[in-house]
Amino acid sequence: MTIKYKGDSFVGLPGKNKIDNGTCKVHQRVDPFTLVKDAYGFPADRWQVMATGTAVSAGTADQATDGPGLSGKCIKLIQASITGTGIVFWRHRIESRVAEDLKNLVASFQCLVKQSTGASVNYTLTLRKANATDNFSAVTEIANSGQISVPDATDTMLKFENVSMGDCSNGIEIEVKAEVGAITLKDLWITEMQLEEGSVATAFERVRFEDELERCMQCVRKSHPYSVAPTAANSKAVPAGTAVATNKLADCVFWEKPMRTTPTI
Repeated sequence: MTIKYKGDSFVGLPGKNKIDNGTCKVHQRVDPFTLVKDAYGFPADRWQVMATGTAVSAGTADQATDGPGLSGKCIKLIQASITGTGIVFWRHRIESRVAEDLKNLVASFQCLVKQSTGASVNYTLTLRKANATDNFSAVTEIANSGQISVPDATDTMLKFENVSMGDCSNGIEIEVKAEVGAITLKDLWITEMQLEEGSVATAFERVRFEDELERCMQCVRKSHPYSVAPTAANSKAVPAGTAVATNKLADCVFWEKPMRTTPTI
């Protein structure tokens, strides 16, 4: 393998990004998430988003193609309306089997963001570790970036570099917080999230869709086509003369590769 040096970034290092679906290109659920105060939803695989304030009266979070970055794929908050001290959170969790690769090392996180609130917004990047293996009900902060000002309507790369991770082998939680304040029908974008070993955030690793999908399917897996929303009608017809309770499945579904934990249907 040839490693090329381009400016201040190394390229050609496969597997350096510990984050699944860093460009949000995989979205198996298909349906957008309607923003609800203090409730997390999945606008793309492996990423959650939440809005909070006095009230959250409008807006959705969804995969979009008009974001910053090379591909344009992103998580987008669309036409969000929040009153009071509005804050938006994005969250990603890395399981212990991956997090142990960063145990007692230094790491760097980056993400590419944009916002259209009409004014500068303070963002904060926070890394936490799970207190028990793959259990994020209790976490401990590793470090945070402090407030980083992001100007209106400007593609902005945020970096949080040279973080001493300590013993993070139970799992890592990444949070991106945007203090948007009171907003009415405004948009926010985020993409190209990367957490890697090293004191410097290097060029974003671009992964094939098929590979990202396979990694995401260890956590969420559909028994019907990728482009079909789970809310659509996908059930097979029950054979004539067969009695099936309404809360039972007529078929068993098997997958050739194991999931990370026992799935809940």
